[in-house]
Amino acid sequence: ALITNDYFFGEDDANADGVLLITEGIADAIAAQQAGFRCLSPVTTTFRAQDHEKLVRLTAKAKRVVIVNDSEDSGAGERGAFETARVLHAAGRDVRIATIPRPEGVAKIDVNDVVRAQGADGLRAVVDAAKSLPFFLVDRIPKDIERRSLVDALRPVVDAMQRQSPIEQSELKAVIGARV
Repeated sequence: ALITNDYFFGEDDANADGVLLITEGIADAIAAQQAGFRCLSPVTTTFRAQDHEKLVRLTAKAKRVVIVNDSEDSGAGERGAFETARVLHAAGRDVRIATIPRPEGVAKIDVNDVVRAQGADGLRAVVDAAKSLPFFLVDRIPKDIERRSLVDALRPVVDAMQRQSPIEQSELKAVIGARV
């Protein structure tokens, strides 16, 4: 018999309005729920391409979706967060990406680590600092990027800006202007 991963952890949490977290794995989702957050997670660490339609459907009632993946040397959590955010942003969701601060010398930190060390308040601080997709992308552009490479680096930012409010677009333009 073939075993499939057709369900997400926390699907019932996704049926309510308000803030919905998406984490990288069940242990992190359970920690987030224990800290008082509604949370959705793939059973593994990332959503498969064939799960995107379901993910969009399940997040329809959320006022805001905050993706809180692992912060690690490999960057895998950030890449997964970006891919999930891209899908949800394209579907019109108010999606944010939270970055867990990683202490010097620590190769990986996740939601479970934050809740265990800092409690619900620590996770709340991470969630409150989450950035919308375009601001997240701008932050990832190296400060010393060559001007000719900047246009290519800004292309995904400009694409993501199209779904932002006029006020957010103006803020983004100011941030980008300060960088060039």
